[in-house]
Amino acid sequence: MPFIAWVNALILPITLYLFAVSFIFLTNAFLLGTYKHAFGHAGYTLLTAVGLAGFLYVFRKDRRDLAATLILYLLLNVPGAMMYWDADSNVRDVFDLPRSLTKNNCCAISLAVLIMFFTASSCFFQNRFVQRLIRLVSAVLWGAAVSLPLAFIAYWLSHDGLMNADTLIAIWQTNPSEAVEYFSYKGAMFTVGVCIFAVLLSAISIRALTCRQSIGIFSRAVPVISVIMLATSIAAAMKNAGNLTTNIVTAAVEKVQELNSFESKLEERKSLIASLEGIREQGRHGLYVVIVGESQTRDRMSAYGYEKETTPWLTRQAVDDHFVLMQNAYSCYPKSALNDQVLDGEARYPGEPVARCAAQADGVGFIARSRVDPKGQRV
Repeated sequence: MPFIAWVNALILPITLYLFAVSFIFLTNAFLLGTYKHAFGHAGYTLLTAVGLAGFLYVFRKDRRDLAATLILYLLLNVPGAMMYWDADSNVRDVFDLPRSLTKNNCCAISLAVLIMFFTASSCFFQNRFVQRLIRLVSAVLWGAAVSLPLAFIAYWLSHDGLMNADTLIAIWQTNPSEAVEYFSYKGAMFTVGVCIFAVLLSAISIRALTCRQSIGIFSRAVPVISVIMLATSIAAAMKNAGNLTTNIVTAAVEKVQELNSFESKLEERKSLIASLEGIREQGRHGLYVVIVGESQTRDRMSAYGYEKETTPWLTRQAVDDHFVLMQNAYSCYPKSALNDQVLDGEARYPGEPVARCAAQADGVGFIARSRVDPKGQRV
């Protein structure tokens, strides 16, 4: 009799685990558009399935929480899916994007499970202060989790392009006056869209802050399964952290650190520049330094007549006899990444197809590489 009881007790967890594995496999296949690579990294997939199965066991009668978790999971998958489908098929294979997308899917599942469980954990405590503290932290977690996917969608709708590390850095470094000027430049519809985004983000956070949580079932197995779910979900989230979505944030942080390192060696560079003073007098032609700017238009540069002082150094240099300010410079492409290919990759590898230029692997990112067709020709 005890053996039969154990078998009956294990039927539901095993069934939920098989469902979780199947769910991850099918969602991977849907995101990839093919069953190839749909299982992803086998170990990470099976680990993620344990956390998902435990979550479904504990929350199987809480439809509201299950629906909220599903919505959060779908939102967390948006950036990775958009970046994957923006890339060409040959680029996906070369840079192992299918594996990165499956890791993105598993990470989204684990994060959604962890955030929802933390939100519901307020019902385990009787102390009102602890309950309110958990709700407050939950509101912050929900707001932070949905902010990047919603910003990704909003940026795509307003700019017809994908966010990247440089976009995040630009947003982070924008001061209020620059933001106001940018809003006036983009027009009323863009401002309305930003307001809707802010209201939606606030509504999600407020809902998480004010919602009273409860778990529909409770048995002796729930604490044990909850511990297993938390441990495996945390481990799976950490294992799958290097994915398409998190790579954007990681790259932004690395670039900011590089900028800080650049500023820390300012005095060293000043001494090197001072040593060049004598070089410009040597030889018949002297020393020429060509400065090429990007991601800027002349109608917002004071050196070209803009009423606000946006380029003070360039404005001062424009009156120097040894300085030539180009008046008729034109970009090869309307996007920075494609210009990088021309200025860097094709210059170093003349005659080679753009897809094989090493510059594309050096820094312009796979979004730039996605502009290359399967034959290696620029489109």
